Amino acid sequence: MPEIRFYAVKRDLNLLFEIMFTELGLIAFELVSEPGCTLKSFQTTQELGSHFRYCSKSSNFLWWDPSSMSPKRPLKQKLNPDLCDGHTYRYAADFALIQVETGIMRSKMTTPSEFSLITEDYYRSIGGRAKLNWPTINRKFSQIRQTIERHSVGKVDGCWVMTDAFASLSEGGLFTESIREGFDCFKKQHVKLLKRTK
Repeated sequence: MPEIRFYAVKRDLNLLFEIMFTELGLIAFELVSEPGCTLKSFQTTQELGSHFRYCSKSSNFLWWDPSSMSPKRPLKQKLNPDLCDGHTYRYAADFALIQVETGIMRSKMTTPSEFSLITEDYYRSIGGRAKLNWPTINRKFSQIRQTIERHSVGKVDGCWVMTDAFASLSEGGLFTESIREGFDCFKKQHVKLLKRTK
């Protein structure tokens, strides 16, 4: 599946999500609901930030495009009530094809965030039958990529580095694949800066 990996702090993510809401017309959904609850959706950056503590902990959520994806019909999943405080179901957002997993920032160490897109071939291989506007879906994903690139100053270890994430390196921050021990750490001097043309 196509992926976009990048280093970002909360200010970068808020900027990106605001563009996705207001300019691309996307709506965010939690991957799965709480047991016994309906699936939550988010249409503003404020709503999203109030629900997900992204950058404080890793968060996963999906993006739905009403102009190109199938109508939102959450999948009802059965649960074992003995394991879920008596609840027998929850809902999953299996109608959305763009997923984000946010990195975390802890002890001045930042891990990468990642967008991924389910492709048409993969969608068909898992039994997807809905009629989707794939050119529009792919174009929106390309616009997300372009937005990240436009607001990045360079790359390190194959990941884009967004503006405020780069600024955190000047304050003693580090980039790393994982905050667990044994992973490489990257400082400001490791970032290969872009040569912007005026």
